Amino acid sequence: MPRGDKAAILNFRIPVPPLEVQREIVRVLDKFTQLEAELEAELELAAANTSITEITRLIHRIPKMEAYSWECQKLRTTLSEPSRQQLCIAS
Repeated sequence: MPRGDKAAILNFRIPVPPLEVQREIVRVLDKFTQLEAELEAELELAAANTSITEITRLIHRIPKMEAYSWECQKLRTTLSEPSRQQLCIAS
């Protein structure tokens, strides 16, 4: 890839808007950044609320202990029996 001459590049003429226009550009970009941050925060909150709603829905699907006759064991007993995959089993 050919390289440009540093002196020639430094002599390129580029358009520079007046200071008042530059300030307006900064103001618009700052507002955009602020709105983007607010939107991101709202999206994160919505995602968290969706997760909480989904977890709550799943929790309500778990059978209540009072509705069944449950066999409960000491954790030590359950862990010593590798074939058992549940701590409490509804009977």
